[in-house]
Amino acid sequence: MTELESLSAQLEAAVKMQANAERLYHKSAEKIEKLKMQMLEVKKKNRPKAAKVEELFAAGVQSRKALQEMCDDAYGEGKAKISVLVYVPSEAQDYPTATDCEFSL
Repeated sequence: MTELESLSAQLEAAVKMQANAERLYHKSAEKIEKLKMQMLEVKKKNRPKAAKVEELFAAGVQSRKALQEMCDDAYGEGKAKISVLVYVPSEAQDYPTATDCEFSL
């Protein structure tokens, strides 16, 4: 095999490698785009629930403040304390978990 034939064979192998790399690149780029779209769908789906949870906590905080003012009026300032506990059982959560959650407002 002459030097020119050897270089030609090496060039052909390099071109095949490049073509394979480009094919893999495009395949992975398509998979990345598909995953991004799925992530956007999940985000859109969870947005209303997140807004409801935010409203729940805001209402809980307002309720606690109003009840605390009523306690202060009835028993005197700082004599009674109000706390609001939000209890979320594990089966009600979005992701599987073995533990329940409690939030104090």
